[in-house]
Amino acid sequence: MLKNFKNLISVTLTIVFPLGVFFTAGVKSASALTVNAGPIWNNNDAQVKCPVATARIGGIWNGRWISQRGVSLCLVDYVNAGPIWNNDDAKVKCPVAATAARGIWNGQWKTTVPGVMSVCGVN
Repeated sequence: MLKNFKNLISVTLTIVFPLGVFFTAGVKSASALTVNAGPIWNNNDAQVKCPVATARIGGIWNGRWISQRGVSLCLVDYVNAGPIWNNDDAKVKCPVAATAARGIWNGQWKTTVPGVMSVCGVN
């Protein structure tokens, strides 16, 4: 029973900004963090909206987006975490970075700019 528990998790956060710009971030599936960027009409529209919406939560858009029940979602596999020096450091920093983005650290991380930036995998 516990092995299927991960699929039952559903967390959503909606943020409203002063000019009415909003997005929703949540864990909608076991494979990627999703961010609502408002309506996305086509792939060209996603190329503009998804990088902005996912950057607001410290996420890195993976190039994929989906529409479900009239809602368009941008998918995020990684969130920025600052420099990570080793696996022990990742075990401290990645859960914090993933939680800040309303996700769950999946145990993966990689350095993107040596000594400057690393990213943590999120679900």
